Amino acid sequence: MKQSKLEKMKKLSVTQRLAEVENNLLRTDFAIDEMALLGQITLFYAQPNTGKTLLIMSFLIESIKAGRLKGSDVFYINADDNYNGLFEKGKIADKYGFHMINPHEAKSSPEGIMELFKEIGEEGDLKNKVIVLDTLKKFTDMMSKASLSEFFEVLRSLCIKGATIIIAGHCNKHLDADGELVYEGTGDTLSDCDCAYAIYKMSDPESESQVVEFRNIKDRGKVASKVSYQYLKNDSLTYEDMVNGVTKLTNQQAVYQKHEKQKSDEMEEFKDEISFIKQALLGQPLNQTEIQQQLKLSEDPFKPSRRSVSEALTKFSGELWEKTNGSHNQSIYQIKKEKLN
Repeated sequence: MKQSKLEKMKKLSVTQRLAEVENNLLRTDFAIDEMALLGQITLFYAQPNTGKTLLIMSFLIESIKAGRLKGSDVFYINADDNYNGLFEKGKIADKYGFHMINPHEAKSSPEGIMELFKEIGEEGDLKNKVIVLDTLKKFTDMMSKASLSEFFEVLRSLCIKGATIIIAGHCNKHLDADGELVYEGTGDTLSDCDCAYAIYKMSDPESESQVVEFRNIKDRGKVASKVSYQYLKNDSLTYEDMVNGVTKLTNQQAVYQKHEKQKSDEMEEFKDEISFIKQALLGQPLNQTEIQQQLKLSEDPFKPSRRSVSEALTKFSGELWEKTNGSHNQSIYQIKKEKLN
């Protein structure tokens, strides 16, 4: 007997397969502690050279060591590395028992991997399997809504079977008007992910101690709103040393680092004003009028404005120079001895 279209619709209802769905349910646990829940699509994005790959590898190794994941269940698709980098990371993956796949080294392609995902999604149970895509732009057209839609359809078919997807993505070089990272691509990516974190660099790029802050911008579950990590970076360390050296910061350490970053950013913003004021104060204390007089006499075409010099005098008083009260209640500025260099 031919089925009616209504009967066909009824067969699509999840109520017809509740036992199967219950069997596929994942325990509420993390693939990456505090941030990436099992069974979800989680996006981590940052500016280049923030350490996304290093951090994600470190997090996965921690989860394997803690017993939350089996190494053999983790598939790291590394499509954004050179041959030497792949070999180095491959040795680490082998040590901890997870898979490291580069599409081209495997004589395939990112498109070939996506086709394989489609086939895997049609097969059986993928519970607790973790797939990392590094980086997103290698697998889809970031600016094409149609391409992104097809891409996430494939990933969602894997999640329905129990897989966990972790994506590393890039953001634009420039921040938005509020100083926030801007994701590279259309908004569809963030819409189609279950969870997303922007990774902010909280230390000088040249510093040996690199600090990053993960800020949650989307969640579907109980994940951390903010968490900070530190890793060391210098020429004497191997990549594995850096991976193993990743440490989580306490709230107190994170707050201190954030304060230091804000201070560093302010000094960078006012570097021309600071340079001018330090030069003006060398060897003699001056009041604000005398400092502004020197600014007026300066023939430097790139000299700072009167307003910004006044702002810098106030902002960095007590830190770069000392302020005392002179005659007629004038503010007298004198550079601090330890800041002469």
